[in-house]
Amino acid sequence: MTPAKASLFTLALGLIILLISSCGAIKTRIARHILLNQRDTPLPSREQVMKDNVLDPPKSVRNNNTCEKFQYGIAQGYWINKSRSAKGILIYLHGGSYTIGIKEIQWKYIARMADKLQMSAMVINYSLAPEHPYPTALNEVLALIAALRSEGMLSTTAGWYLIGDSAGGGLALATAFSLRDKKEPLPNKMILISPWLDITLSNPGIELVKAQDVMNRPDQAIANGKSYAGTHDRTDPHLSPIFGNITGLPPVLIQTATEEMGIWDSRKLAQMYLDAHIPITYHEEPGVFHDYPIATTLPQAKEAQRQEVRFIQGL
Repeated sequence: MTPAKASLFTLALGLIILLISSCGAIKTRIARHILLNQRDTPLPSREQVMKDNVLDPPKSVRNNNTCEKFQYGIAQGYWINKSRSAKGILIYLHGGSYTIGIKEIQWKYIARMADKLQMSAMVINYSLAPEHPYPTALNEVLALIAALRSEGMLSTTAGWYLIGDSAGGGLALATAFSLRDKKEPLPNKMILISPWLDITLSNPGIELVKAQDVMNRPDQAIANGKSYAGTHDRTDPHLSPIFGNITGLPPVLIQTATEEMGIWDSRKLAQMYLDAHIPITYHEEPGVFHDYPIATTLPQAKEAQRQEVRFIQGL
């Protein structure tokens, strides 16, 4: 998701939520129509996009959860209900094309998941491009995991889990690659929501669906990928995990939508998991948009989150 589109995404989803709360139900095609109209809205400046970031837990999350700020070396962010950590830890990597921070709707999503699973969650405010290109964000995530491991917090029988949406999904895979290569313990499972797997956007299948993707434009996504990569090769698996070797990775749930450009790479990743005989749960939701499981008030999103809970619980 590009920075400007992420800002528009937040606005559009806010409108969707308002409609739902006022009428009690809404058809997905109305949500898609709102997003489609927003696609042609003049793009806000980067300064405006950055102002829209919600780096601290919003009131909607604080009202029902205990939120504690953490600092583990270079990594910072928030615990949500740390007291439940013995029951499992969800480490959440938010999306935003590696260039914008977390939004309220993403805070609500991970807080809701932690509540459903009765686990704690950690939200990392990782550093953003272009000011902090690769590998800063990845190093921060690895530093957090190393600190938690040194404190014995990742050794609970309930386990720990990586969840990432969009760019956060790519970052989750990059994290797993790094842990595996260093022969360090891996998460019990991973959930990848509309993961951004190739910042070069080289899959030719993108041409077949880009007109239906109401969230992203290829030119803007490529520009943000270059911004994140800096001087590094954009086909490095830690930047574009689709070019990586998935041998030894943990079980994964991949959720994608038929009307997003990333579906082709999600399908390719699913086939890679099958070929490697690694347990995978894969779901394509028809007729919805990129990152749809985050839009909790949509019926498809509610079912997606139920699927995530079942996956973590092994049901």
